[in-house]
Amino acid sequence: MQETIQGKQFTWYHITKLAEEDVSFLRESFQFNALDVEDVTIDSPIPKLDVYKHYVFAVFHIPIFAQDGRLHTDTLAIFFGADYIVTVTKRPIAAVEKFFSRAKQNPKFRAANLGKGAGFALYKLLHYTFYHTQSLTADLARQVGELEERVYKHQTRETTRLLAFLRRNVLFFRTGLDPERSMVTLLGNTRRPFIAEDLPVYFDDLRDLLDSMWTVTENLKQVVDGLFDVNESLLAHKTNHIVTIFTAIAAALMPPTLVAGIYGMNVTWLPFINQPWAIVFLFVLSLVSFFGVIYWMRRE
Repeated sequence: MQETIQGKQFTWYHITKLAEEDVSFLRESFQFNALDVEDVTIDSPIPKLDVYKHYVFAVFHIPIFAQDGRLHTDTLAIFFGADYIVTVTKRPIAAVEKFFSRAKQNPKFRAANLGKGAGFALYKLLHYTFYHTQSLTADLARQVGELEERVYKHQTRETTRLLAFLRRNVLFFRTGLDPERSMVTLLGNTRRPFIAEDLPVYFDDLRDLLDSMWTVTENLKQVVDGLFDVNESLLAHKTNHIVTIFTAIAAALMPPTLVAGIYGMNVTWLPFINQPWAIVFLFVLSLVSFFGVIYWMRRE
């Protein structure tokens, strides 16, 4: 599906839910490299930046939460030249769709964000998109805080599973941010006639935004790694406590077992073998030895 916004200096073509007719439009309406058009049609986990004489092609990966709580990325492909921007997504990205909708419906917003050329509009789009991505870092920080309380109160299999799930999300977020930071720096250092000379200043600001998110996720990673170690230690202590209990029970049952084994032999010369009260005496002796061993082990 294709929509268009006509600005003062350029035209913005926005394509969502990429279809075959959209690919044909890109091939027929622009002189894009065939490999770039092919890259738009495939799902590649690797960001990309190609700089040509008359346009720049970039592929960004925007992190979002899936319905199952896992972080994954949606691809945002961008072509921009002197008088156009083309954005392509296979699935709608909420921040991009909101930015495009506001630019289309609100003249003041359109003038402020699209009135200074395609390069500045690209900066505003990326800044708007990654700014909304900051909410993901807040969600991850909240989950870390909640799970920290759970680790100290409930050392269960579910706690370990949730901790591993959170660790995966934090690592995924970090590995996705790192190449985006490098791409923004390269984009800011690109020099072409259709890129304004003051544009690097704006992309430095975008790099600062990504760096702040990187710092937060780095701190979250360290906290999650620490929680992993604490959880393993608490589980090990809990396991050792259970093993100690079973060891005490086994040791306490050894004297009664020994007595029962001896008197279970079919011989007549054992003491008290013919006394009716012997069974009561042996039972009491076994109980005393059992609880005696338990008491001694608890003191130790």
